[in-house]
Amino acid sequence: MKVDGEQLFAGSGHWREITADDAAQYWHPAQESGKIDVPGDNWPAKVNMTLAELAADVYLVRGVRTGFQHMVVNTPEGLVVADAPAGWVEFHHVPPADLVPGLGVSGLSELLVEFLAKNFPERPILATAITHMHDDHAGGARAFAAAGAAIYTTRESGVFLANALNRSSMPNDRLARLREPAAVSPIETFINIGGPGNQVRLINMGKTPHVDSMLGIWAVDRGYFFVSDIHVPGDDSSAPRDDRAQSECWFARWAVDNLPAETLVVNSHSSPVTPVARLAQYLDHPLCQH
Repeated sequence: MKVDGEQLFAGSGHWREITADDAAQYWHPAQESGKIDVPGDNWPAKVNMTLAELAADVYLVRGVRTGFQHMVVNTPEGLVVADAPAGWVEFHHVPPADLVPGLGVSGLSELLVEFLAKNFPERPILATAITHMHDDHAGGARAFAAAGAAIYTTRESGVFLANALNRSSMPNDRLARLREPAAVSPIETFINIGGPGNQVRLINMGKTPHVDSMLGIWAVDRGYFFVSDIHVPGDDSSAPRDDRAQSECWFARWAVDNLPAETLVVNSHSSPVTPVARLAQYLDHPLCQH
């Protein structure tokens, strides 16, 4: 595999079909593991965008691809979109699996841009706020740059993201045809964008258990806060998920220290909406006591 002419890795192997019975001889699941049924229409990822209103001029675009949703704030100056999704290839699959087939690097976010244009006619996209530099959250930022939007991320991720988005090997997407670079604006602490009445505050949350820096998107006047990957509740429980305790407890502490108790938290991957007051209850749980 090469990127910009530089070889990153090389390998060889062989391929053969094995039956389900043969597979059971090679891989032995842990005793506590059970069968998991995954609906066939969820693999590869399905794109089925719908718009849900959270509050006046604050929305979630659900179904950007299977398991992904994005907050959109319709500010006086234009739309602010949380994250810029991309498809990607899972190289550890044999053969490698394209999780959003046919859309490449920018195609998924280009579809999101088109969806926003249809649902918010004549409203410009002011900005995309990139929570962190993982490709499924940042990889589609070129599509937003092509639509005239600013790209914001944390100071720690700014240089990396600018370099990644402007590689010479980028595909012939909309931004390439414009012959324009993707400019990235780094945030040291926080900035306010969007104008009075429905302002958005972009907050550098610092180092988290998930990444070295994370950006939070706060619709200040409507009381909604969006975050990716460090808070993914499975339900409305007042206790953190056992399998995500480190991230969930970290975020609960941060939210209690930095957001009003009545703020409602939405996230990129699950449907529950979490009041900060409930996150305060996380901190009383034994999982968050150490």
